[in-house]
Amino acid sequence: MRLLPYFLLASILTFGQEKSRKDIQKDSITFYLNNARGSIKNSYLKKALSLSKSFGNDSLLKRSSIEFGLDSYFKRDLLGLSEANKSLTYLFQKNQDSFALAKIHHFKALIFRIQNRLDSSFHYYFKSKETSIAIKDSLEVGRRLLSMSNMQKDGKDYLGAEASIIEGLRYLESLNEIRFTANSYNSLGNILLKKLQFEESRKYYWKSLDIVENDSSEKRQEGLRLMITNNIGNSYLIEERYREALPFFEKSLERRDIRKKFPYYYELLLGNYSDTKYFLGDKEEALEGLNMLYKARKKRKNYFGMSLSHNGYADYFTREGDRKKALFHALEGYKLTKRINNNYTRASLLIKLANLTSGNESKKYMNEYVALNDSLRNIELNLKSNFTKIRYETEKKEQENKTLKIDNDRKAAEVQKAKQQRIIGWLVAIALFLILGLSVTFYRNRRKKLLYESQLEKANAREHERQQIAKSLHDEVAGDLRMLHQKLTGSDQKEEADGLEKIKENVRNLSHQLSSVSFEEVSFKDQMINLATDYFSKDFKVFMKGLDNDDWNTVNETIKRTLYLSVRESIQNAIKYAKANRFDVLFALEKKQVTVIAKDDGVGFTAEKGSKGIGLKNMEERVQELRGQLNIKSSEKGTVIEISIPQNGK
Repeated sequence: MRLLPYFLLASILTFGQEKSRKDIQKDSITFYLNNARGSIKNSYLKKALSLSKSFGNDSLLKRSSIEFGLDSYFKRDLLGLSEANKSLTYLFQKNQDSFALAKIHHFKALIFRIQNRLDSSFHYYFKSKETSIAIKDSLEVGRRLLSMSNMQKDGKDYLGAEASIIEGLRYLESLNEIRFTANSYNSLGNILLKKLQFEESRKYYWKSLDIVENDSSEKRQEGLRLMITNNIGNSYLIEERYREALPFFEKSLERRDIRKKFPYYYELLLGNYSDTKYFLGDKEEALEGLNMLYKARKKRKNYFGMSLSHNGYADYFTREGDRKKALFHALEGYKLTKRINNNYTRASLLIKLANLTSGNESKKYMNEYVALNDSLRNIELNLKSNFTKIRYETEKKEQENKTLKIDNDRKAAEVQKAKQQRIIGWLVAIALFLILGLSVTFYRNRRKKLLYESQLEKANAREHERQQIAKSLHDEVAGDLRMLHQKLTGSDQKEEADGLEKIKENVRNLSHQLSSVSFEEVSFKDQMINLATDYFSKDFKVFMKGLDNDDWNTVNETIKRTLYLSVRESIQNAIKYAKANRFDVLFALEKKQVTVIAKDDGVGFTAEKGSKGIGLKNMEERVQELRGQLNIKSSEKGTVIEISIPQNGK
């Protein structure tokens, strides 16, 4: 007892340490997620994902997978994106989480987008959108439609792109969401700009800019404002209203931190600024802007942007009549576009190379341009066809569903009556079947019960016969033998008297083996305790368990008598033959059967060799009369006797 307080204290400390370790691990994951930014962002997100897997927290694993996957996509890391998708697949298989399924489709779309398999990418964007619609996740639906619209715009499917973005806005505007709603209006402006609808495009740019002003995230607000401002200026630039375009670029580039905080927007604005300056006649400043832009892109190893800069240089020097420099930049850009698979810029450079060279060389570039241009047009047509096909099949399916609904509503009334009749018929048939089944079951159980009761009556009759035989043996045979023994003793015939004494003892033992016991005046429990007490001594100890656990009054008298006699016979055998020192009995009263397990620590015997004694035979006969089972296992370490008797004959 003195050690108990220390044990409790140790348990509390151990539990506290375990809880502390879990809290520390959870805090570590949260730390990596919340501090993942800048150059360490990807490594922190990867650590968070790895820890989440080992920690087994589904919500943290989902968050880590999504954030790591998106960052991997922006870094064009297929391996990281695939790893994140595997984690989401695990979560979906484990929890049937539909949100995780929508993200799985989303990440598959991103994987195919990196691989430039745009039709497959669009297909999985569509599946992700449909899954999000099913779970009424309007934000995710709007985001997927925004991505689908951008793909359609890039594939020059402007009608489809416009339809997708308008559908997405219907979902987003109901949420009063800022970021993706602003992006969607900006994207709608880009689509209209591609269609050269300048005033309409600027209307949506300005609307997007107004929404951005309500964004609580300062950095995101700045980035979106820079992008939209550039797009407004670009719309004036394409419309050749250069003086109206210039202020939008100049104002944004005046920010001192723009190059460091927003390098992508800085390069975009600087390129448009340089073009605007050139068309306004300030060629030196335009060239300076091109040089600054190329250096910035080279420093960031932005090879795509560097190919665009070489194309811009080629345009500049061609217009200025410096064919040598124009050819140099056209060739450098051409090599770079082939390396990074920037086909649209390569097509533009091939035209320049064809014009800047002559003879077979010029012809070679022109032939390559024609082949590439035809290939790009075919890709655009196929993409547009696939995009349209997916959209058309969906709309067609919705229309077919509406038509089918009308037909089904009309047919439902006709089918309902027949269905009800069939149901009533089936219910009647099932009811009859159940009644028949219950009747058969009742009959079988009743028959078993009657047979069992008959078996009990027979057992009682046989027990009564045994009692009569035991009484006759004890009162008549034993009495006659006793008188004869006395005469032989009196006539000085000692040898004959001793032999007769043995016979008298055998008759007496047989009488005891056949004799029974009544539980009317003394209960089964008390009878068994009395039995244990009768045989208990310093050299032979009897232990009984399970008698207090059950109500033995519910057990049939014949079963209790059989158990009593069996235990008594087992004790006698343990003392007389097994030379045992200990005897254990376990009683178990279950719903369907009664079980007694008796065990001694005697020398045992081999049941297979020789015939069983009369005591064991009587025991086996009594148990079998009640449809029970008697199992005897004996070895040099002792004997185990297991008796199982059903209570209801089943």
